[in-house]
Amino acid sequence: LAGGGLWDVVALLIVMALAQAFEGLYLGPKILGRELNLHPLMVFAAVIVGLMFFGPLGAFLAAPALAIFLILWKRAKAHRAARRGLS
Repeated sequence: LAGGGLWDVVALLIVMALAQAFEGLYLGPKILGRELNLHPLMVFAAVIVGLMFFGPLGAFLAAPALAIFLILWKRAKAHRAARRGLS
């Protein structure tokens, strides 16, 4: 950038913004979804909801909280189904 003009700086900022958006909106939810066994759209929605209600910390903790909630939900559902089968 030492010899570049204003348009070089603008182009660099645009490329950096696009790369950041790609990572944050697509790549991050896809990787988290695969690791936590969640659909990427669910991860994306959880991060947005976490951000809206709890700020940056909520966005950071949204995917793990969603994974824990879904595990507990599935266990409760299986327990309820087992109880119905025994009654």
